[in-house]
Amino acid sequence: MDDKFDYALEFALRAYQQFYRLNVTGKIDPNTLKAMSTPRCGVPDINIEQTSNYVLFDGRMKWFKYDLTYNYLSNSSQVLDLQDLKLAIARAFQTWRNASKFTFRENTTPGANTDIGIGFFRRFHGDGEPFDGPLDRYRPNVVAHATPPQSRYSFLQFDADEIWSTNPAENTTQVDIESIALHELGHILGLNHSQKEEAVMYAIFPGGQKRVLKQDDIDGITDLYK
Repeated sequence: MDDKFDYALEFALRAYQQFYRLNVTGKIDPNTLKAMSTPRCGVPDINIEQTSNYVLFDGRMKWFKYDLTYNYLSNSSQVLDLQDLKLAIARAFQTWRNASKFTFRENTTPGANTDIGIGFFRRFHGDGEPFDGPLDRYRPNVVAHATPPQSRYSFLQFDADEIWSTNPAENTTQVDIESIALHELGHILGLNHSQKEEAVMYAIFPGGQKRVLKQDDIDGITDLYK
């Protein structure tokens, strides 16, 4: 691997700029660099021609039941007070419940089968998608990722090296756990990244709080489970 700026790299850069509605130059201009350096979700983007802003996974991956259970993984790093964490995650679940047919219930029985596993992990953690450590303004940074609807099990994983908060201060490197959970739960329910910047399902997270679903998010979940 080298640092040659070849056609393949230019093509990928143009696709990125097109998806995020930047000026399509094929060059790393200031706006593109700013977008790439902003905290984001680790689920890969897809670049497609579409008439809507929301995006579904290929094959319209979806759940075929509406009562989902979740638990907190025993091998998770302890990053936040557990009670504070549970309240923030519960609020994110409730937000999706209010906009969809789903109900969510925590299963606290040790060893019980659940639909969704939640935890904090550092760097390489066994899923082939290692986290990249704490926020760094000079490189892309992934704060969390999640799997789309699975036949048996989905997971929501946060980067334990970030500075997580349930009430982040403005203009800091603190990351709002509820906002990120809301986004990642959208993936678990079957939504991919939206092209609409104000949507919860937009991949890039500039900071602060983003705890309210926008019409684009609601349209996506309604379309998938109509």
